[in-house]
Amino acid sequence: MKKIIILTLGIITLSASSLAVGFAWGHATKSNMYGGYPDFNGYLPHEPGKHQLKDYIQKAKDYDEACANDLQMISESRERAFNKVNDVINEYKDR
Repeated sequence: MKKIIILTLGIITLSASSLAVGFAWGHATKSNMYGGYPDFNGYLPHEPGKHQLKDYIQKAKDYDEACANDLQMISESRERAFNKVNDVINEYKDR
């Protein structure tokens, strides 16, 4: 019986984690058909002017912020999944 409960909890954890990662990547990569995380795609001309360089740097900062936000979302979803599993385990132990 314990093996079945542990196996079930493991499957729930993996499913929740996969869903969280897929959700986060889906929002970040709506235009990416292959499902991978998008690379930074800022364009910088061969001989950029001051304004073009500022725009390029701002795009890099925006990309970095979006990456950090995605990582935070994934981390929070993962934490929630583990908390749910731990709650079920503790409930089972208390029987």
